Amino acid sequence: MFRKLNALLWLRLQVLISNSTLLATLLMPFGIAILYNEFLNKGGELTMFLLSTSLTMVLSMGSGYMVSIMMAEDKEKRNLKSLILSGVTATEYTLSMMALPLLVVLFSMVVLPLYLKVDLTNYFLTYGLYLLLATISIIFLNILIGAVSDTQSKAQVYSIFPMLTFSFLPTLAVQNATAQKLLDYSFIGPLVSLLKAGGGELSLRSLGLLLAWVLLLGLASLFVLKNSYKGK
Repeated sequence: MFRKLNALLWLRLQVLISNSTLLATLLMPFGIAILYNEFLNKGGELTMFLLSTSLTMVLSMGSGYMVSIMMAEDKEKRNLKSLILSGVTATEYTLSMMALPLLVVLFSMVVLPLYLKVDLTNYFLTYGLYLLLATISIIFLNILIGAVSDTQSKAQVYSIFPMLTFSFLPTLAVQNATAQKLLDYSFIGPLVSLLKAGGGELSLRSLGLLLAWVLLLGLASLFVLKNSYKGK
């Protein structure tokens, strides 16, 4: 199993390096964070908001988007059929899709607060748990999108709405009550609320909401992915 996962991860990394669009999308949130911080946050008033927005952009652009595009590319280039014939299971395929986005988020959750000089010492575990569960949710969402997309073009079209929604929902929520409600019940809501409040204890309500999203999206994506496997 580990040998197969290593081979799949190497394949994912090569696809990422060779795909300039994916690479640009992955790096964009970091570039936006640097530009906003240097030109709009000289006094430090927007630091927490900027951290929250940057992390949600990393989730949607850097982590989620690459999953659906890579899956669609596998299907379009018949790589998925080759993987099935070589004995790769749906579970192994899913784990290989999750590994790279999770590494990106782990990098972001440490580097962005350090760059923005945000002290998360008192609530780092809560922050990390909320971010990890939100990442898993958005990966499952994009696995679902990738599983129903036959081509990269379709995956890009299907992915654009959730990508833009979760990237800019925290910004819209500042000025719109409906957007705030959507944010509160979304899987990025607990993380955004935690950073907005500047910390806090682990909330059972937030944890329950995140676990519900993980379960719902995980079951849906695995069901569609296994059907996709059967159809090959």
